[in-house]
Amino acid sequence: MDEVSHEGYYVKMAVAWAVSICYVKFPERTEAYLRGCALDDFTFNKSLQKIVESYRVDADAKQRIRGMRRSGRRRQEAPDAKGTSEPDGSPAP
Repeated sequence: MDEVSHEGYYVKMAVAWAVSICYVKFPERTEAYLRGCALDDFTFNKSLQKIVESYRVDADAKQRIRGMRRSGRRRQEAPDAKGTSEPDGSPAP
């Protein structure tokens, strides 16, 4: 998953969804992956959100996953579906 480097919103969401499905099927391996992965902050945090939103993940695991959130770094906005992240539709800096 670390090799996916497209800036599109839907690509990032697809990677986040895939990571969450991996967690449901292989929680220990996926949690180990998340501890050292090179995903951008947006995709990483969306992956955690999708895991926490899953009905197939128990409460203890959800609490552990919430603690992994990246919040101390500069926040990266994902571009909208058009590839822009500015409200006026201009490209992101």
